[in-house]
Amino acid sequence: MNNLKINASPRSEMGRRSSRRLRGEGHIPAVVYGKKEEEPRSLQIKTSDFRGILNATKGAAALIELQEGDRKTLTVVQEIQHHPVKDLILHVDFHEVSAKEEMETQVVVHINGEAFGVKNEGGVMETVLHELTIRCLPKDLPEFIEVDVSDLKIGGAIHIKDLPEIPGVTLMGDDDQVIVSCSEPRISAEATEEAEEESAEKPTEEEASSEKPESD
Repeated sequence: MNNLKINASPRSEMGRRSSRRLRGEGHIPAVVYGKKEEEPRSLQIKTSDFRGILNATKGAAALIELQEGDRKTLTVVQEIQHHPVKDLILHVDFHEVSAKEEMETQVVVHINGEAFGVKNEGGVMETVLHELTIRCLPKDLPEFIEVDVSDLKIGGAIHIKDLPEIPGVTLMGDDDQVIVSCSEPRISAEATEEAEEESAEKPTEEEASSEKPESD
């Protein structure tokens, strides 16, 4: 995977007022978390540059090289804070990684195929995990974890342990954790009540025969 690059500059002023001013000037407040013995570094990056990276990756995991003057830092995005209403990025957290050391990060799950249980049995598929935590060297970082659901039937599930091995990548978490499952369609409570009411309103055979008028 090719490293994406973005320019960054130090940020000296902190606080909400300063952050709002930065965003108004077309920048995003950011923090880089490095090694344990190092203090986090407060930076600012151009909003247009970072949105360009988001558009290029489309949610896939990626290595981002921060260019801070003469200093280059290899990172992954740890967290992006969005405004709850506006299309606005409030803050970005980066985590520094080493090309020679394994890192731990989250990767998006991509569902591939159409489940047999949905296509042929009328079932409903539910994705339980949308991201998986992995451990690997930066060079082995996959863009996403692909999960093939083509053979998934009603009552079945795909667990972490069911995924094929990815060279250089260790899947973290409980092996029995469900990623995606397929179940019978659920009948809503309202639909059940309506069906019961309709059934109660229909007369039984005995009631229907007793209601027939007597012949002369």
